[in-house]
Amino acid sequence: MTKRLLMIALVLGGLAGRNAAIAEQTKVCPSGQIDVLDWATLDSDLRSSKHMVGNNSSSVLYTAVYQDKYYWLKSSAGDTWDINLYDGTYIYQWITETGYGTPMNYKRYSPDTKVPWMLRCATPGLPGEHIEIPDTGFAIATGCQESSYSDVGHGIVEFWGPYTAGKPGLESWRTPVGGDIPNNTPVYVVAWYWDCDQFYMNCGTKEEYILAQRYGLVEWTGQMLVNGTYQPNAIHPFNHLVTGTKSPYFPCF
Repeated sequence: MTKRLLMIALVLGGLAGRNAAIAEQTKVCPSGQIDVLDWATLDSDLRSSKHMVGNNSSSVLYTAVYQDKYYWLKSSAGDTWDINLYDGTYIYQWITETGYGTPMNYKRYSPDTKVPWMLRCATPGLPGEHIEIPDTGFAIATGCQESSYSDVGHGIVEFWGPYTAGKPGLESWRTPVGGDIPNNTPVYVVAWYWDCDQFYMNCGTKEEYILAQRYGLVEWTGQMLVNGTYQPNAIHPFNHLVTGTKSPYFPCF
């Protein structure tokens, strides 16, 4: 899929206070760069009728894209999500759930654009882009009321690739993404390190998001630092394309 402008109407409801974009626009990046939003989201002709699921339907991922943000919906009710903002420069981590099926409880980075999670136009490479996040403070809401504040130390975001879905990283434990994603499919990896010290060293936790153009997020892994190396403690593939759509349910905004 080449970089292009898609003028495809979206029919997405259920977002209080904001209107869905009537068209999807893919940013035209400078030569040698890619639009990460195009890789992070399921293409509009697919998400209008389909979503991704894991092996044996063990996990689901619906995608909803708006004019300034997108949702990764992690429940069939549309009430459990990661919500990221975007503009012409960055994609920003913004809001995530505090528990499945509790849409009035959430964590929000404050101010909203505090965590520039990915460059909108990124330069491929091994290693590729590197962003240091000095402040990861976020508000915690219960019943739509933000009443406490916390943080996860210093953070680092790295963007690597391209790999292939058959070998989406360098670690020996990795297996192919599998499912409906052919092994030769190009993928990029967004690595999110947090609980880092003030020198951006010894980050206690690492999350990886494997992105495939057209499909969006096809695998998430959680890893913990153990004796100097990261060990996976959770792997969630989203590697099968199936029928069904869902609109976000987020009553607080």
